[in-house]
Amino acid sequence: MTAIDKEYYARRAREERARAQSATMQSAAAAHAEMAAHYEQILRSAETAQTRTYHSLARAHAHA
Repeated sequence: MTAIDKEYYARRAREERARAQSATMQSAAAAHAEMAAHYEQILRSAETAQTRTYHSLARAHAHA
C-alpha cells in the first residue's frame, strides 16, 4: 500500500468517526462507526503485511 493509500484510508476513518460522533440517529452513528472500523482494519492489515515483508527481507538478507 502506498503512502497515498494510507493517507486516504486514515482520512476516511477520521471522517467516519466524526460523522459517527455527530449523528443524531443511533443507527446512523453505528453505521459510520462500522465504516471507520473497516478503514482502520485496512490500515492495520497493510501495516502488518508491510512489517512481515520487511522482516522477511531482513532475514533473507542476513542469510545471503
